[in-house]
Amino acid sequence: MPGGGNSLFQSFSMWLEGTPDNHMDIRETIAEELIKHPAKYQLKGRNITKKLKLLKLPGQLPIPEAILAFANISNCLRLDFHHSAILCAYSVNITFQSGVLTLKLGKHGTYVINKQSPNKQIWLSSPLSGPKRYDFIENDWIYKHDKSFLLDLLSQELSTIFNKNINLRDDITYSDLKL
Repeated sequence: MPGGGNSLFQSFSMWLEGTPDNHMDIRETIAEELIKHPAKYQLKGRNITKKLKLLKLPGQLPIPEAILAFANISNCLRLDFHHSAILCAYSVNITFQSGVLTLKLGKHGTYVINKQSPNKQIWLSSPLSGPKRYDFIENDWIYKHDKSFLLDLLSQELSTIFNKNINLRDDITYSDLKL
């Protein structure tokens, strides 16, 4: 999606409905969720309701909590990167389109994670370990050839690339995963 205040909501619309055209409805729903439950999203301060009402207007830049509200409303998996300074330092470009998550890590290569919903599989292309196909077995993504787990491999490889301990298992559960 091109940049600007609508791009996040257009991306949400694209993911949910296959078209960016319903971004204003999604923007409205997210703003209402944040207005009704400010404590749930740790929103406080003066004029927070006024600021959240402005979020309903087209072109307004969203707040980070809009992503969490969208994940809660749509009951989907949310992947947060808490080391954003590291990501910026490494020129990371992350895109998600048509079920494919692409992480371009500059000189470190590109990860492609492709969700195959009908087969309950994820296909991973890693610049460090190569291609692998993971199956959803007993609430986890498992590589059948060596019984390894997707999150463990990604945690290990991203920790190596960013020279920082990253444990994706601390932040992700599969109970909300849409297949």
